[in-house]
Amino acid sequence: MTTNLKELHLSILSSIRSRFLGQFKVPETLHKLHLEFTQGGIQEHQSNFNITMKFLNMFKDNLTSLTLIAIIIEKNFSDYESFHRLVNNFTHLETFEYFIRTNLPPNSLFANVQELPDSNYITFTIPQPQPFDYTICRTTFELKLEYDSHITLPQLLYCSTLCLYSNCIPKTLSNALELNTNIKLSYLKEISFVVSMGSGDIREICQFFSKLIHLLPNLHTIAINTNFNNTIGIIEQLKELVSMRYLKQIRHFRLESYCSQSSLLRDLSKIFPNLITLRLPKEVLFFHENTTTLLNFVEIASTYFPRLIRLTFYEDILNSKRLVFANHAKNLNEQQQIEHPWHCTTGKESNNKCYYLSIWL
Repeated sequence: MTTNLKELHLSILSSIRSRFLGQFKVPETLHKLHLEFTQGGIQEHQSNFNITMKFLNMFKDNLTSLTLIAIIIEKNFSDYESFHRLVNNFTHLETFEYFIRTNLPPNSLFANVQELPDSNYITFTIPQPQPFDYTICRTTFELKLEYDSHITLPQLLYCSTLCLYSNCIPKTLSNALELNTNIKLSYLKEISFVVSMGSGDIREICQFFSKLIHLLPNLHTIAINTNFNNTIGIIEQLKELVSMRYLKQIRHFRLESYCSQSSLLRDLSKIFPNLITLRLPKEVLFFHENTTTLLNFVEIASTYFPRLIRLTFYEDILNSKRLVFANHAKNLNEQQQIEHPWHCTTGKESNNKCYYLSIWL
């Protein structure tokens, strides 16, 4: 770990493992830690609290500020006194912030507790800590507006991920939003457009979104999951219906299905100019073994999106040629050491469904 490090943002894909304990040498300069993790399998949960405490104890003489964001099912995280044992040994701690999601009812000593519509609970400090790792939804309560859904406005108030299905927007919910224009859906951070094959009318879903986005001060992610024609149609409708004032707040975009439109990057940049992450299926670019084609695409993307930090291509794990991704990463890392400070990484996504190639700009 860098010897002059003052602040560390650390995301652990699953539980904190015991093998982590011997891999950290904490710099004396480190004073602020933001830690995010998700509890792993059932077999781990008996020792999860103790391992977390041992891990944090490595920082006990350094930190003045600690932030925890976690999904956990162990009882100790739902008991106020047990939970605060995590920081009992800290000698200089001034600020302790947390957002803990659990399926166990927290006791009454926690100042801020909410029961979610999915029967889980969250305990948190105010203001609520915000995750920095958006690849894993640790603070998410997901709602799907499908044909037979009966979602109410109170449920929407605590939703952080919303899936909008074409031709399935409940009139009662739409009317409720029109009557409550002064509310703010502060939890809602991600919206996914899901349009089925052959669904001709996408205007309704975009009109609903145009009403909704005015109420979403913290929305940062948009995903589109549909066919080629509908993807272009959604982009065009959003450009027509939604003010750029609101579209500029989008920082992350994911395309979940194939789209061969050659002007895709240009069209996206007109509605989401401030993207910092962009995730696309590998089929968007027929790069196969051609690193030059990929290189050109990356250069165009960085031109259209000046703030872009991470460009990711992915492919279903069943179809993926992982060596192609690995070769591209190797070639790009070798070629770009002088001209561009890019760095490429490959791997398997945490859901074990896809391989990815990420270019860090």
